[in-house]
Amino acid sequence: MKRLILVASIVLFAGNAFAQVTERDIVLRQRAQELMQRCNNGTAAYCMGIGDGFYRGWMEENGKRMNVPQSEPLSADFYSIACSKGIGKACGFAADTYMRLRDPSIPEQSVFAIAQKGCALDHNPSCRLAGEMSSKGIGTKVNELTALSYYTKACELGNESGCTLQKMTENIVELSHKKEEIDKSLRDLERANKILSDPDLNK
Repeated sequence: MKRLILVASIVLFAGNAFAQVTERDIVLRQRAQELMQRCNNGTAAYCMGIGDGFYRGWMEENGKRMNVPQSEPLSADFYSIACSKGIGKACGFAADTYMRLRDPSIPEQSVFAIAQKGCALDHNPSCRLAGEMSSKGIGTKVNELTALSYYTKACELGNESGCTLQKMTENIVELSHKKEEIDKSLRDLERANKILSDPDLNK
Protein backbone atom coordinates (compact mmCIF):
# COMPACT_ATOMS: atom_id res chain seq x y z
CA MET A 1 0.00 0.00 0.00
CA LYS A 2 2.75 2.47 0.85
CA ARG A 3 4.37 1.65 -2.48
CA LEU A 4 1.18 2.53 -4.34
CA ILE A 5 0.61 5.77 -2.46
CA LEU A 6 4.20 6.81 -3.06
CA VAL A 7 3.95 6.08 -6.77
CA ALA A 8 0.60 7.86 -6.95
CA SER A 9 2.02 10.96 -5.30
CA ILE A 10 4.96 11.02 -7.68
CA VAL A 11 2.69 10.73 -10.69
CA LEU A 12 0.20 13.32 -9.47
CA PHE A 13 2.81 16.00 -8.93
CA ALA A 14 5.32 15.14 -11.64
CA GLY A 15 3.14 16.59 -14.42
CA ASN A 16 4.98 16.29 -17.71
CA ALA A 17 8.35 15.66 -16.10
CA PHE A 18 8.60 12.27 -17.79
CA ALA A 19 8.45 11.76 -21.52
CA GLN A 20 6.72 8.41 -21.04
CA VAL A 21 4.34 7.15 -18.40
CA THR A 22 3.40 3.57 -17.70
CA GLU A 23 -0.04 2.03 -17.66
CA ARG A 24 0.02 1.93 -13.89
CA ASP A 25 1.05 5.59 -13.68
CA ILE A 26 -1.91 6.68 -15.80
CA VAL A 27 -4.38 4.75 -13.66
CA LEU A 28 -2.86 6.00 -10.45
CA ARG A 29 -3.05 9.58 -11.65
CA GLN A 30 -6.80 9.23 -12.05
CA ARG A 31 -8.04 7.72 -8.82
CA ALA A 32 -5.26 5.98 -6.92
CA GLN A 33 -5.21 8.00 -3.72
CA GLU A 34 -8.97 7.87 -3.31
CA LEU A 35 -9.22 4.15 -4.02
CA MET A 36 -6.25 3.29 -1.82
CA GLN A 37 -7.70 5.25 1.07
CA ARG A 38 -11.05 3.53 0.64
CA CYS A 39 -9.38 0.14 0.44
CA ASN A 40 -7.22 0.83 3.47
CA ASN A 41 -10.23 1.88 5.52
CA GLY A 42 -12.60 -0.64 3.98
CA THR A 43 -13.19 -4.34 4.11
CA ALA A 44 -11.23 -7.11 2.48
CA ALA A 45 -14.17 -7.68 0.13
CA TYR A 46 -14.06 -4.03 -0.97
CA CYS A 47 -10.35 -4.28 -1.83
CA MET A 48 -11.06 -7.55 -3.64
CA GLY A 49 -13.72 -5.79 -5.67
CA ILE A 50 -11.31 -3.05 -6.73
CA GLY A 51 -8.79 -5.70 -7.75
CA ASP A 52 -11.46 -7.44 -9.82
CA GLY A 53 -12.38 -4.10 -11.36
CA PHE A 54 -8.88 -3.30 -12.56
CA TYR A 55 -8.49 -6.87 -13.83
CA ARG A 56 -11.61 -6.77 -16.03
CA GLY A 57 -11.66 -3.03 -16.82
CA TRP A 58 -14.76 -1.94 -14.93
CA MET A 59 -16.18 -1.83 -11.42
CA GLU A 60 -19.46 -0.99 -9.75
CA GLU A 61 -19.85 2.07 -7.56
CA ASN A 62 -23.14 3.04 -5.92
CA GLY A 63 -24.93 0.59 -8.16
CA LYS A 64 -23.47 2.06 -11.33
CA ARG A 65 -20.94 0.52 -13.68
CA MET A 66 -17.76 2.58 -13.99
CA ASN A 67 -15.14 1.88 -16.63
CA VAL A 68 -11.49 1.88 -15.54
CA PRO A 69 -8.33 1.04 -17.50
CA GLN A 70 -7.44 -2.64 -17.32
CA SER A 71 -4.29 -3.18 -15.28
CA GLU A 72 -3.08 -6.55 -14.04
CA PRO A 73 -0.31 -4.98 -11.92
CA LEU A 74 -2.83 -2.77 -10.13
CA SER A 75 -5.29 -5.61 -9.69
CA ALA A 76 -2.52 -7.63 -8.04
CA ASP A 77 -1.68 -4.74 -5.72
CA PHE A 78 -5.28 -4.52 -4.51
CA TYR A 79 -5.55 -8.30 -4.28
CA SER A 80 -2.47 -8.33 -2.05
CA ILE A 81 -4.18 -5.90 0.32
CA ALA A 82 -7.32 -8.04 0.34
CA CYS A 83 -5.01 -10.98 1.08
CA SER A 84 -3.55 -9.19 4.09
CA LYS A 85 -7.13 -8.64 5.30
CA GLY A 86 -7.87 -12.37 5.17
CA ILE A 87 -9.15 -13.44 1.73
CA GLY A 88 -7.20 -16.51 0.64
CA LYS A 89 -8.36 -16.34 -2.97
CA ALA A 90 -6.97 -12.81 -3.20
CA CYS A 91 -3.58 -14.12 -2.07
CA GLY A 92 -3.59 -16.65 -4.88
CA PHE A 93 -4.59 -14.08 -7.48
CA ALA A 94 -1.92 -11.63 -6.31
CA ALA A 95 0.92 -14.16 -6.10
CA ASP A 96 0.06 -15.75 -9.45
CA THR A 97 -0.11 -12.36 -11.20
CA TYR A 98 3.16 -11.15 -9.70
CA MET A 99 4.81 -14.40 -10.77
CA ARG A 100 3.57 -14.09 -14.34
CA LEU A 101 4.46 -10.41 -14.68
CA ARG A 102 7.88 -10.74 -13.01
CA ASP A 103 7.42 -7.23 -11.61
CA PRO A 104 10.92 -6.13 -10.47
CA SER A 105 9.39 -3.82 -7.86
CA ILE A 106 7.91 -6.84 -6.04
CA PRO A 107 10.59 -9.03 -4.40
CA GLU A 108 10.20 -12.76 -4.97
CA GLN A 109 10.33 -13.24 -1.19
CA SER A 110 7.20 -11.10 -0.89
CA VAL A 111 5.43 -13.14 -3.56
CA PHE A 112 6.31 -16.34 -1.70
CA ALA A 113 4.99 -14.84 1.55
CA ILE A 114 1.71 -13.98 -0.20
CA ALA A 115 1.40 -17.56 -1.47
CA GLN A 116 2.15 -18.86 2.04
CA LYS A 117 -0.56 -16.60 3.47
CA GLY A 118 -3.05 -17.90 0.93
CA CYS A 119 -2.19 -21.47 1.79
CA ALA A 120 -2.61 -20.73 5.50
CA LEU A 121 -6.08 -19.43 4.58
CA ASP A 122 -6.81 -22.80 2.88
CA HIS A 123 -6.72 -21.55 -0.71
CA ASN A 124 -5.49 -24.66 -2.52
CA PRO A 125 -3.95 -22.93 -5.60
CA SER A 126 -1.86 -20.84 -3.19
CA CYS A 127 -0.59 -24.03 -1.56
CA ARG A 128 0.33 -25.46 -4.97
CA LEU A 129 2.13 -22.23 -5.94
CA ALA A 130 4.03 -22.13 -2.64
CA GLY A 131 5.09 -25.70 -3.34
CA GLU A 132 6.29 -24.85 -6.83
CA MET A 133 8.26 -21.88 -5.53
CA SER A 134 9.85 -24.05 -2.82
CA SER A 135 10.75 -26.70 -5.37
CA LYS A 136 12.34 -24.17 -7.74
CA GLY A 137 13.89 -21.92 -5.11
CA ILE A 138 11.88 -18.83 -6.08
CA GLY A 139 11.65 -16.41 -3.17
CA THR A 140 12.99 -19.08 -0.83
CA LYS A 141 15.62 -21.81 -0.68
CA VAL A 142 15.12 -24.99 -2.69
CA ASN A 143 13.54 -27.52 -0.37
CA GLU A 144 11.69 -30.52 -1.76
CA LEU A 145 10.40 -31.53 1.68
CA THR A 146 8.81 -28.11 2.12
CA ALA A 147 7.43 -28.31 -1.40
CA LEU A 148 5.97 -31.71 -0.59
CA SER A 149 4.19 -30.34 2.47
CA TYR A 150 2.55 -27.61 0.39
CA TYR A 151 1.59 -30.02 -2.38
CA THR A 152 0.11 -32.38 0.20
CA LYS A 153 -2.08 -29.63 1.66
CA ALA A 154 -3.09 -28.49 -1.83
CA CYS A 155 -4.12 -32.06 -2.63
CA GLU A 156 -6.03 -32.42 0.63
CA LEU A 157 -7.90 -29.22 -0.24
CA GLY A 158 -8.91 -30.68 -3.59
CA ASN A 159 -6.29 -29.37 -6.01
CA GLU A 160 -5.75 -32.06 -8.66
CA SER A 161 -2.44 -30.69 -9.95
CA GLY A 162 -1.33 -30.49 -6.31
CA CYS A 163 -2.01 -34.23 -6.00
CA THR A 164 0.02 -34.94 -9.14
CA LEU A 165 2.92 -32.82 -7.92
CA GLN A 166 2.68 -34.46 -4.50
CA LYS A 167 3.23 -37.92 -5.99
CA MET A 168 6.10 -36.72 -8.18
CA THR A 169 7.78 -34.95 -5.28
CA GLU A 170 7.36 -37.96 -2.99
CA ASN A 171 9.43 -39.98 -5.48
CA ILE A 172 12.06 -37.24 -5.69
CA VAL A 173 12.31 -36.99 -1.90
CA GLU A 174 12.55 -40.77 -1.57
CA LEU A 175 15.29 -40.98 -4.17
CA SER A 176 17.20 -38.00 -2.77
CA HIS A 177 17.11 -39.48 0.71
CA LYS A 178 18.48 -42.74 -0.61
CA LYS A 179 21.18 -40.82 -2.45
CA GLU A 180 22.04 -38.99 0.78
CA GLU A 181 22.43 -42.33 2.56
CA ILE A 182 24.67 -43.64 -0.24
CA ASP A 183 26.75 -40.44 -0.25
CA LYS A 184 27.12 -40.65 3.52
CA SER A 185 28.27 -44.28 3.26
CA LEU A 186 30.81 -43.32 0.62
CA ARG A 187 32.12 -40.46 2.76
CA ASP A 188 32.39 -42.77 5.76
CA LEU A 189 34.24 -45.33 3.64
CA GLU A 190 36.61 -42.67 2.32
CA ARG A 191 37.39 -41.48 5.86
CA ALA A 192 37.99 -45.07 6.94
CA ASN A 193 40.32 -45.65 4.00
CA LYS A 194 42.30 -42.52 4.86
CA ILE A 195 42.70 -43.70 8.42
CA LEU A 196 43.74 -47.19 7.35
CA SER A 197 46.20 -45.79 4.82
CA ASP A 198 47.87 -43.56 7.44
CA PRO A 199 51.54 -44.70 7.49
CA ASP A 200 51.78 -44.01 11.20
CA LEU A 201 49.17 -46.70 11.84
CA ASN A 202 51.12 -49.29 9.85
CA LYS A 203 54.27 -49.10 11.87
